[in-house]
Amino acid sequence: LTSAGADAVPAFEAVAAGSTPAFYAHLNDTEQIEAAHSTVTVMNDSATGDSLTEAYDTDSAFDPATGRFTPQTAGWYMINWSGIGNPDASTQHPFRVDMRKNGTTIARGESREKNDGGSDTMQVALQAIVQFNGSSDYVEVGVWTYAYTGGSTSLKVEWINFSGFLIKAT
Repeated sequence: LTSAGADAVPAFEAVAAGSTPAFYAHLNDTEQIEAAHSTVTVMNDSATGDSLTEAYDTDSAFDPATGRFTPQTAGWYMINWSGIGNPDASTQHPFRVDMRKNGTTIARGESREKNDGGSDTMQVALQAIVQFNGSSDYVEVGVWTYAYTGGSTSLKVEWINFSGFLIKAT
């Protein structure tokens, strides 16, 4: 985003060369994962029962089978995730999302529904700037839920978007 100064309309410019590797993967509203009670479920093909759709992957650094982004260029990356939790109407759930680097949580988001007998959807979005070593470091996202009031202990997670791109090589 650039600007010619006060009172000027900002202009978007093409992403500078060198912003790769980059990826974007998603699940649409008809593809859902079930987040199990008190267990972190990693967002991958096994969890979804269907393949995450890779809309963009410049360097084959995202693996839908594992749900991991493992860039082979060392540097700082912007990593983004968003999704909607759709709980069972009979119980109250928190919907927690952990962004993990090499298995360690580096960012967390949580949303809670009202316990009014209705079904409320909950959205969580995460962003993190993460340093990768360019060989073995990876990032993945896991979701977690818990039933406070009994009933169903699963949560459908849908409309998932997961992306990342290089900000600065090191």
